[in-house]
Amino acid sequence: MSVLATLTSIRRLYFDTAPLIYYTEGHPEYLPTLRVIMEQIAPDRIHGITSVLTLTETLMKPLQHQQSALVQQYRTLFYQTAALTTVPITAPIAELAATLRAQYRLRTPDALQVATAIDAGCDAFLTNDFALQRITEIAVLVVADLANHAP
Repeated sequence: MSVLATLTSIRRLYFDTAPLIYYTEGHPEYLPTLRVIMEQIAPDRIHGITSVLTLTETLMKPLQHQQSALVQQYRTLFYQTAALTTVPITAPIAELAATLRAQYRLRTPDALQVATAIDAGCDAFLTNDFALQRITEIAVLVVADLANHAP
């Protein structure tokens, strides 16, 4: 199934950290697929959601390596993309994350990301972590799988 066909029933798409890194930093294998997805992130199409944890994870290495232009690219993505919302991690999200972590033996960051997606009412969770496909509470889309079926 093509990327666009996969996205037809999605109105709220959660972005895990890796897809946003691949998109922003131009991953050679995944950028074409992520461009198709990002073109659908618009007020009249798909609303993108991510968490403040993603902001932390994406900024860490560019800050560590003093890559100020890349830091600015991420800030532009997070703060100026019309249909991409960065949401806080709240106490109810943290409790749901604990439940998911216990049920699926997830790492804390993964549990927080999935819990945030569920709490935000997302239709799907975009990641490149195949292990997260075992989660049944939300549809999990893996970038590598989508790239194999592009466009």
